[in-house]
Formats: sequence, C-alpha cells, structure tokens
Amino acid sequence: LLRGSGLHRGVSIFMVSSNQVRDAVISNLMSRGYLDCSVEVVWPRWGSEEYEVQIHVDPGRLSLLGKIEVQGDPLLGLDVIRELCPVEAGSPVSPSDTASFRRAVLGRYSSLGYLRASATLELGVMEGDSSAGSRDLTIGLESGGVCYLGAIPVQGNDKVRDQVVRREFDLLPGDPMNMDRMRSGLTALYGLGLFSTVQIEYSGIEEGLDTIFVTVNVTEQDYIEINMATGYISPEAVFGSVFWKQPNIMGNNQLLKLGATYTRYISSDDSGNEFEPEVVYQEPWFLSSRWQSQIVLDYY
Repeated sequence: LLRGSGLHRGVSIFMVSSNQVRDAVISNLMSRGYLDCSVEVVWPRWGSEEYEVQIHVDPGRLSLLGKIEVQGDPLLGLDVIRELCPVEAGSPVSPSDTASFRRAVLGRYSSLGYLRASATLELGVMEGDSSAGSRDLTIGLESGGVCYLGAIPVQGNDKVRDQVVRREFDLLPGDPMNMDRMRSGLTALYGLGLFSTVQIEYSGIEEGLDTIFVTVNVTEQDYIEINMATGYISPEAVFGSVFWKQPNIMGNNQLLKLGATYTRYISSDDSGNEFEPEVVYQEPWFLSSRWQSQIVLDYY
C-alpha cells in the first residue's frame, strides 16, 4: 500500500508529506479495485526523537466489473467494443482499466478515420451487500464524422523521391484517415535508414475540416556505407573484405551492394589465394507492392 509514497522506516519526515502518502495509498487501493476506499494519515507532532505516522485505511467494497452497456454510435459493433475492455466480467476493475478501455476504443475509431470521436465512461452503483459487488460500465460514444486524407506533401528531401516517403503510409488521397497506418508509416520511414529525423504535421483537424492534409518533414542523413574488415582464420588463413553499399539508387530506395572478400591460406595444403566478389541488388517494392526482390551475383 505504501508503494510510491516515499514513506518507509528511517526516512526523514521532511522528505515526504501527509498528502503524498495519502494519495499513494489511495492510488494503490484503487488499482486493486477498491474504488470507494478512504484513507486518513495522522502526521506526527514535532519534538519527538522518533516519529510515528499513523495510516487509517477503510478499503470499502471490492468493485467487480458487471455488464458493459454501449450508448451512442457503436460503429464497431457491440461485441467488438466489449472485447476491447481489458477486464473480464467478474474481475476487479480499476481506473487504469477504464482509461485503457477508453484509449482502445478511441484508437479503433481513429483507425477508421473518426479522428474527432469521443467516449465517456461511467461505472454504475455497486450491486449486492457482500464484501465485493459488481458495477455495470456504461460507455457513451460519439463518432464525430469521418476525416479524409487530402494529400501528403513531403518537405526536406533532396536525393530521396517523394514517392518513397508517401508509399510507406499505404494511404491515397480520398481515403479515410487511418492513424494506425500513419504511425506505422512513421516507424517504417525511420527503418529505411535514409532519414535522421521525420516529423508529421496535420492540417485541418483542429480547424474542424473533413479533409486533412499531412505534411511530412524529413532530414536526410549520410546513408552510403563502406565496410572494411580483416581477420585471422585459425590456424591457416587470413582474410580481408571491402563492401560499398548504396541504399538509395536513383532516389527510389533500391539497394546496391558491391564488394569482395580476399582470403590467403598460409599454412595448409590449400595454400593460395581466394577472391570472392559479390554484387547485390534489392528492390524494396517489387511490382509496386510490399514484396521485396533481390538479385545476387557472386563467384567462389
């Protein structure tokens, strides 16, 4: 119950306060489903050699989740909305559970383009008179209308073409705004290894417009690599290798890798030289799809 309060035996009472202790105890009780708990903290008087803090706790009754009622615009379907709740019926319910439920529902709505959807949650009166009782949860939903993608202008790119950036979002102008795809696209852009920073600006959401314009600001980084390595292969050989890699051929994110490995055998019947050249070409969007194709030419 004292987790996060800062209060423990031997601590200076100047380092904590009664409100800090009270809030921590209440938070810990509510996280376990005791939503109607009450806590009183009695702070010691000054002048004693050893101070004693008294904490009087009335946990109240344990709140168990009852039925989930949906009001408003259940676009996802009642069963889908109920499945988003992280707590099963009959289990203790906490404020973090209801907050997580609300975020999950709004996240699903935003993925369909309902960026202005709202959700209100209310726990009903506890039923029964035992130490634990069920409380029905009512969620009220307002969709707020669909927002559509207007365009995705790209700024800050020099060698990388706009299409390389746009295609990672998997959205076309006129499509419903899908915030899950926007977040996935942001992660994918960093994964390309071409940009040091990527920032997305949305225009039209706060203004209440139905068409949202998305501006992607990027900063290109030095992405051409030259890798060199050398080593000793016990017990009879040494090797060295040099590879040059360009992950943005012609600005389209195609990868070209050129290099070779040289091996010199010095103490075996296989003494001599080995030269192993290699050329790799990779197309990240084969036939305008997310399939990758690769051509490897080498010689052993």
